Amino acid sequence: MKKYLLLILLFASANLLYSQNIDEIMTNSNKAMNKEALDKVETFVIHGSQFVAEQGEQIPIVYKIKRPDKVRIEIEYMGNTIIQAYDGKKAWMVNPLTGSKEKRNLPDEAKEQFMQIFDFLYSPITKYGEPNYSFEYLGKETIDDKNYITIKMTDKDSDVSTLYIDEITNWFYKLVAEVKKEDETNTIEYVFEEKTKVGGAIVPSVIELKVNGNTVMVFNFDEYEINTPLDDKIFEKP
Repeated sequence: MKKYLLLILLFASANLLYSQNIDEIMTNSNKAMNKEALDKVETFVIHGSQFVAEQGEQIPIVYKIKRPDKVRIEIEYMGNTIIQAYDGKKAWMVNPLTGSKEKRNLPDEAKEQFMQIFDFLYSPITKYGEPNYSFEYLGKETIDDKNYITIKMTDKDSDVSTLYIDEITNWFYKLVAEVKKEDETNTIEYVFEEKTKVGGAIVPSVIELKVNGNTVMVFNFDEYEINTPLDDKIFEKP
């Protein structure tokens, strides 16, 4: 009986150590990125570009973001401005390339795509502690002579991703997920290649999207303006 009691105590101690380790890892990572400073920023205007590998083109783009849930994206292409926006309730767009300047509504599912912009700014590590998200320490992995801590994240939709955190800086590096569509499974990677400091927080300046190891898109965030007044009307469908 004493033997089994000892095993139970050892198991309980191991679980406590695991809990402390994952908490320490995620807390340190959030501190390194300075989530607290980022939380204080009310608006972002981000000037940059989007490189589409298939077309081999660099497309100018401006993101206008206002907490808690307003996003406007302006894309310059072939002398036209394509606008996509979400006002917190409805999403809409206008695309002159279709031959029409009509503002049309987007499906409700588009909300999730607009809200992913906030995930780009924050990175998935800031989800730690939120309801319906779980995190599990997996171990360490070396990539290009750098050591990374790997974390399994299960989100509110039960989707599983692997997060990579730089062991030295504690900065978030990338997310890897297996995405199934019908009978096909693809490996998706969001790699935070470069970062910059904005308002005291560390935010991405280059994010690379890879599918099955191939670069599909590169998001370049060249200039951040923070706390610039943004009228709610620019997010609403005219």
